[in-house]
Amino acid sequence: MKYVYGILKAAQAKPEYRPVAFADPGGRFEVIVNGDLMAVVSDSTIADFADLPRGDLLRYLTLHQRAVEALMNGAIVLPVKFGTVLADADQVKTVLSLGYGDLVRIMETVGQRSEVDVAVTWEPTRLFGEIAQEPEVAALKAQVLALPAEQALQGQIAVGRLVKERFDTRRNQLRDELVARITPCAARWRLNPVMDDSMVMNVACLVNTAEETALEDRVYELDEQHDDQLHFRLVGPLPPYSFATVDVRVVRREDVERACALLDLPDDAPGGALGAGTPEQVKQAYYRQARRYHPDAIGDDPAARSQFVRLTAAYRLMTEIALRVPAGSLASNGAPHILVRVGGPEG
Repeated sequence: MKYVYGILKAAQAKPEYRPVAFADPGGRFEVIVNGDLMAVVSDSTIADFADLPRGDLLRYLTLHQRAVEALMNGAIVLPVKFGTVLADADQVKTVLSLGYGDLVRIMETVGQRSEVDVAVTWEPTRLFGEIAQEPEVAALKAQVLALPAEQALQGQIAVGRLVKERFDTRRNQLRDELVARITPCAARWRLNPVMDDSMVMNVACLVNTAEETALEDRVYELDEQHDDQLHFRLVGPLPPYSFATVDVRVVRREDVERACALLDLPDDAPGGALGAGTPEQVKQAYYRQARRYHPDAIGDDPAARSQFVRLTAAYRLMTEIALRVPAGSLASNGAPHILVRVGGPEG
């Protein structure tokens, strides 16, 4: 099996890459060329990284990022999604062929730019304390204190919800102000999710050398203006993870059969192929099934929550197939179909 790290122009190939202690400890990068593109890979004994314990998964993720970053060194690198394992060199060449148009287009768009992430954090307890003193919040808290014990819990939930809404509104306003100051320094930008209440924002910026310098100057300026109220952190330069990650999915007939069964989609295509239906048909099938297992309807039921996660994964797979796989491609001979998508985390 071949673990895939990144895709580059074949003209950037080097006779020998630095050792990589990853899926094949002590091994080296291997270059697989197809036309004017190449994939950098190494042998792997791990077929599915999702099955690893969390500690091992994080360790391999760190090693993956180090390996991809080692490939930059003046080259245009499209990082491949962490955990991508293909059967052999022929399957890697198929990816380069199927995705050629999108891969080249994204390489031209990215050019010599790299990603720099700007993370902004604060001390949330200070803001929560301020919000708790606001008249509307204080009045609601006073009403809850006067409630009988059996009604107090719902009242406390209402107070908590109101405080969180005010908190998120204040945070979003500040985030928008910071984004407006920071992003003019970047060719492209993307907001990434915040991990918890201590984070104001996490924005990925695609920049060249001159833009990176301007971005650093702007962040230092903002840091001085906000004194100790906000804490700014720059991470980079990085490969363009947020803008040009290559997502490869090997779709097997059994995967589609399982998804069709979950969504109650019929197997009615001619020639033994699976009929995914149109994207709208897939969506309606998903809505019918998801209503039965949605956490808002079921509550804290672990089995229902797991089924909802499986339904959502099946919906995403079948939607992508309906949009991108030619009718009849998933035939009864069991041959897999490879989907190649290039873009950020959300596509």
